[in-house]
Amino acid sequence: GLCASGVVLIGTLAYFKFRKKKALSTAAIDQLILYPLKSAQGISVSSFDIDALGVKYDREWAAAVYDNDTWWVISQKQAPLLCSIRPTLTPTHLCLSCPGQEDLILALDSFEGDLIDLTLQSTVCGGFLYGRKECEWICKALKVNPGKYSLVRLDREYP
Repeated sequence: GLCASGVVLIGTLAYFKFRKKKALSTAAIDQLILYPLKSAQGISVSSFDIDALGVKYDREWAAAVYDNDTWWVISQKQAPLLCSIRPTLTPTHLCLSCPGQEDLILALDSFEGDLIDLTLQSTVCGGFLYGRKECEWICKALKVNPGKYSLVRLDREYP
């Protein structure tokens, strides 16, 4: 009862006092990693641009599956081979590389595709659906039947 509550309170106060002291220490950033394609390999960068929505180009592309009238963004949990895809950013393009197939080159600033609603975990957001060539590329990279997954780009201006 009361004794246990006192121990919890003292322990909690000790934790916050310790935490407060630790917060005064300095931190160093050893490495910045950008993940343009959700759940794929990251890119080590020396800097990145930040806009109103966060780090530009970070997790802006994804693989998605259409199920029960909903587009769902997938992760390595559903498609473990996402980790074999290596992205590279140039000033104008995102290049996706995967063993056993040609690179997929995607323009950064121009894009045409159908606007769709995507569900990312439990959040609904907007995205653009890439065409057949890009969708076939992602399915081949993930070693699944053509048409199972699609490549999407999140809409950074979605309301």
